[in-house]
Amino acid sequence: MLTGFNTNVPYKGKTYHVQSEDTGESSATVTTLLYFKGVILSRKSFNYSEMLDKDGWQVKVGGMMKKQHITMIKELVSGMHVKAEGPEGAPAG
Repeated sequence: MLTGFNTNVPYKGKTYHVQSEDTGESSATVTTLLYFKGVILSRKSFNYSEMLDKDGWQVKVGGMMKKQHITMIKELVSGMHVKAEGPEGAPAG
């Protein structure tokens, strides 16, 4: 199991949380979640089971996890995952 990433991202006066985690070799999936106040706004996943029999798979998967994490942050600050404001100022969706 690879160490994941957690990042708080300020955007338009609100703080969002991006979390990337590895489920371990049994599921061989990396998932990145974008949260606002505990609500999941977006999810990205990839399965790496086909890589487990290759030398150095941990390094490659670690790089892919980091890239997916950074991509989610870039998408957030570009406005991709935040829709129009809800009735209480929280993002809809």
